Amino acid sequence: MKDRIKIIGLGLLLMMISGRIAAQEQDIYIDNFRCVISDLIGSTRPVYDNTGEGCAVLVFNVRDTTFVIEGNLGVLKRESEVGTIRLWIPKGTKRLTVKHDGLFTLRGYEIPVTIESKMAYHAYLWATNSPKGKGSIKEPAAEKNFHFTIGAGFQALSLLGPSLAIGIDVDHHIVEVGCIYGLGKTDNLYMYKGENLVAGYKYKAIRSYLRYGYDIMLAKEQLGIMPQAGFALNVMNGETASGASTSTKDFKRASSVSATLGVRMTARLGSYVGLHVTPEYSLGVYKSNNCKLLSDNDSNFKQWTDGFGVNAGLTVYF
Repeated sequence: MKDRIKIIGLGLLLMMISGRIAAQEQDIYIDNFRCVISDLIGSTRPVYDNTGEGCAVLVFNVRDTTFVIEGNLGVLKRESEVGTIRLWIPKGTKRLTVKHDGLFTLRGYEIPVTIESKMAYHAYLWATNSPKGKGSIKEPAAEKNFHFTIGAGFQALSLLGPSLAIGIDVDHHIVEVGCIYGLGKTDNLYMYKGENLVAGYKYKAIRSYLRYGYDIMLAKEQLGIMPQAGFALNVMNGETASGASTSTKDFKRASSVSATLGVRMTARLGSYVGLHVTPEYSLGVYKSNNCKLLSDNDSNFKQWTDGFGVNAGLTVYF
C-alpha cells in the first residue's frame, strides 16, 4: 500500500513538473520596448484620462491580436489590426499584465521607460510556443531601432570651448560626428632664429571628430554607459601677437590627428532628453611640422593633441 502511494505521489510530482516546464515553454514575452518620437499618434488621435491628461499609446507588433493586455492604471482604448495592437494608457503606467488562452500569463511586466503624456511606445509581443488550437504567435521578425541624436556641451581640460555633435543610433550602435571650438588661447609664443625674434603668435584650435560607441542602458533605460573610440582632426590657427618685431606666415597654422578613447555616461531626464558627461583621452597619431615645433615650445599644443579632456552637456533623442 505504501509503495502504491509513493508511486502515485511520484507520478503526480512528475506531472506537475512537466506541466510547469510546458507552461514555461509557452511564456509570453515583451521585447525591444522603446519610445518612438516620430510616431505622433498620441497627439493626432488623443485620448484623455479622467484628470484631463493626454494618454500615451502603446503599439505592439504581434502575430496574434487576441492577447489581453492590462495596465496597472487601466487601458482607456484598444485598437487592433493585422500584426498590430494599439493601447491608450494613462501617463505614469508602470506595469503590464498580458494574457492569452493556452499560455502562461505574463504578470507584472515592468515597463523599462517612463510613460509620458501623448508619447508613443513600440514593442514586440510574442510567445516561444503556439498554444493548442491557436495560430502561430512566435517571435516576429526584428526591425531596426533607429534614432538621431543632437548633443550640445562644453569641453574642458585638453581643449576649452563649446561643442556640437550629431549622431545616428541603430540598436544602441552610435556613430557621431562633432566639432569643438577652442576658446582658450596660448600665451604669446615667440619664434627665434638665433638671437633674433622672428615672429610672435597667439593660437586657438578647432577640433572635428568622428566616433563610434555602443550604448549600454541600465536602471530601466534611465542610465547609459557608452564606450567610444574614434579620431579627431585638430587645426590650430594663429594671429600675430602684439610686440612682435617682424611677421611671417610660417607658423600661421598647425594641425594634428588624434586617436580618441572615452566613456560617455548619460542620465535620461525623459524620453528624449538626457544629461551626459564624457571623459576621454586623445593620443596623437600625426603632427604637422609646425605642430611638432610648437609643441616643443608650448605645452598647450601638446595638450590639444595628447591628453585628457571632459565634455558635459545635453543630448536630444529623435
